[in-house]
Amino acid sequence: VNQRGGVNNWTPLMQAVHTKQPASVQALIAAGADVNATAGARGRDTALRLAEIEKYNDIATTLRDHGAKPTP
Repeated sequence: VNQRGGVNNWTPLMQAVHTKQPASVQALIAAGADVNATAGARGRDTALRLAEIEKYNDIATTLRDHGAKPTP
């Protein structure tokens, strides 16, 4: 569940956030997805950061509830 891929080298959790799929986010977390995995050129992309940028507040709350930390 933490395999990276695609142009951005994102995890499936990051992709699920990006495409606003809250049920997939929950399923990936339940399957052991790393909610604090980083990607991007500076290692600053996280699932939580993506949710906050897009204002997907429900997804951001789910991520925080499962231990996601803000990007420093």
